[in-house]
Amino acid sequence: MSEKTNHPSGAPWRNFYGRIHGKTLRDRQKRLVEDVLPRLSPGPVSVDENPERRAVDLSGLFPGRQLWLEVGFGGGEHMAHMAQTHPEAGIIGCEPFLNGVAMALAKIEDEGLEKDIRIHAWDVRELFEVTAAEIFDKA
Repeated sequence: MSEKTNHPSGAPWRNFYGRIHGKTLRDRQKRLVEDVLPRLSPGPVSVDENPERRAVDLSGLFPGRQLWLEVGFGGGEHMAHMAQTHPEAGIIGCEPFLNGVAMALAKIEDEGLEKDIRIHAWDVRELFEVTAAEIFDKA
């Protein structure tokens, strides 16, 4: 039996235990994932976007503000609340569950938080591979 140790791009192979998709997305959710999610990306973090795993500089995402990390934000309720109550911080949220990402995108759009939050719609370990954990003021 052979073991896969690397992604086809050469990046480490990662097992993921959990759901990445639930019910079919509604039309608005599909639009948010297709149109808004790319604009809220923290940069080339995924293995597909950055197969060489080059370092990504996140310091310019929220100039003059603290950088917070929200791992596994679910539907984004807490993340949106933190963005509203802490304007001194910019937040990067990582969540692999697409339905949760779509819910969070709706909150971000409805509450006008596009300048306060960035979303990586996959495993936070991809983010850690291309940036130093020390860059985050709060996680």
